[in-house]
Amino acid sequence: MALQHGGFDLMYIAKLLDVIDRSKDRWPYIHRKAADELANIERNLARPADGFTKKVQGS
Repeated sequence: MALQHGGFDLMYIAKLLDVIDRSKDRWPYIHRKAADELANIERNLARPADGFTKKVQGS
């Protein structure tokens, strides 16, 4: 079972962080794309998950 938060696989995020760290000097394009993807994930995690929102609205 994958660890998830807000629909995102936390192992994917950890691997993405590793790619960002390893690629910053050797592959600036990959580093920039991975950093963009992480920023997108961070924006989505800042919003409440749908299930949480529905529970709050339904109570």
